[in-house]
Amino acid sequence: MQNGDTRQISLMNYTWFPNQSELLLLNEGDIWHYQLNEEKLIRLTNTEAVEEEADISPKGKSVSFIRENDLYVMNLDTGEERQLTTEGSETILNGKLDWVYQEELVGRGIFRGYFWSPKSDKIAYLRFDTSNIPEYPLVDWRPYHPEVENMRYPKAGDPNSTVKLGVVSIDNSETVWMDTGEEKAVYFPRVYWLPDGKTVAFMRLDRLQQHLELLFADANTGESRVILEERDPYWINLGDYVHFFKNKDRFLWGSERSGYNHLYLYNYEGKVVKQLTGGEWLVDKLAGVNEIDGWIYFTATKKDLRERHVYRVNTGGDKFERISDRCGVHEIKMAATGKFYADKFSSTERPSEVTLHRGSGDLLETIVGDDQNLPRKFAISEPEFLTFTGDKGITYYARIIKPPDFDPGKKYPMLIYTYGGPHGQVVQNKFGGLSQKWHLMLAQRGYIIFSMDNRG
Repeated sequence: MQNGDTRQISLMNYTWFPNQSELLLLNEGDIWHYQLNEEKLIRLTNTEAVEEEADISPKGKSVSFIRENDLYVMNLDTGEERQLTTEGSETILNGKLDWVYQEELVGRGIFRGYFWSPKSDKIAYLRFDTSNIPEYPLVDWRPYHPEVENMRYPKAGDPNSTVKLGVVSIDNSETVWMDTGEEKAVYFPRVYWLPDGKTVAFMRLDRLQQHLELLFADANTGESRVILEERDPYWINLGDYVHFFKNKDRFLWGSERSGYNHLYLYNYEGKVVKQLTGGEWLVDKLAGVNEIDGWIYFTATKKDLRERHVYRVNTGGDKFERISDRCGVHEIKMAATGKFYADKFSSTERPSEVTLHRGSGDLLETIVGDDQNLPRKFAISEPEFLTFTGDKGITYYARIIKPPDFDPGKKYPMLIYTYGGPHGQVVQNKFGGLSQKWHLMLAQRGYIIFSMDNRG
């Protein structure tokens, strides 16, 4: 993409405006605004400092970003820039996540720690004080004289960041701090706005990650109350299974309290209205909600834990159905209305394809077709699935990939591969998958590859 001075602008990092006719671009530390209908590119910032973690207000009239660890907002009509926080430094991060949050709690590579209100008049943000965290040296050995860069990195037992949750007004840059409790050794891994724009919801998690609470806080006063709690003697898995309904005092909540992750409907008093899913299988990802028709969409392991299928359940909990039919792994993205979804599907027999569907599951269009001849064209072996029963009656799942010209009368070198950690399923009915392409190449060169998933 180019503007009038023929500058090349990268599309690797962009965000759509709510009207779907404009783009917000980040390029070489500056922010650009592209209007598709007019083919007009506007440079919003031109500073020596780096602007990062840019976002668009829900009404599409303002842009927010982080500069030198402070939070800023810009009015797109006037170009006026307003600094919302002033304490940013090497150790004070306003609206930007520290290493622990992005690596362990929110998602690797996600550093944005601020959240627009639905009315675009306030921003909730996390403030990190990292000064108590020991510095860890990172050595760059590439130069003739190695260079050292220090980063704040807490090892086991070291102090974490001291974190506060604030709500800042766009009009006057004043922050109201939410009451997050007296205990400092806690995490706030998720922050939400309720649809009324007056209440901030946030999770509070102890450092051992055995006690999780959901709190509601008044955005104007900071006063908070605990809505619900989860406890586990071992570990609480964090996920994104929360949805606040716009026209009801109801919200979705995901919980492993039964031993499997399932969806529950709560009211704002913290009472369970209805358990929506249940059984010896788990809800993998919450994809979206069609509030008008009352359908909740998700992928789950109900049919086969080596696969992911698309399901929907109504908010009354009395209608439940699988709407994907092909065996394999379905990864879906829902439209904001919940009326349509894109399905990225693959199996060990079929490379990835992307299709567009109605909320009923009916196929509308194939966006990216698969090449069914690909395995044959490149002499790709089809993996075989195996199961084993452990000493406590637990079923373990394994996969074996043999050379394309496998001869059962011969001996072959074998590579045994396992991930061994959490949230990293290797044995799936999926094309590619975790390290599978590398393993397929090794099989072509005469190796047998054996993989097995551990529990959890």
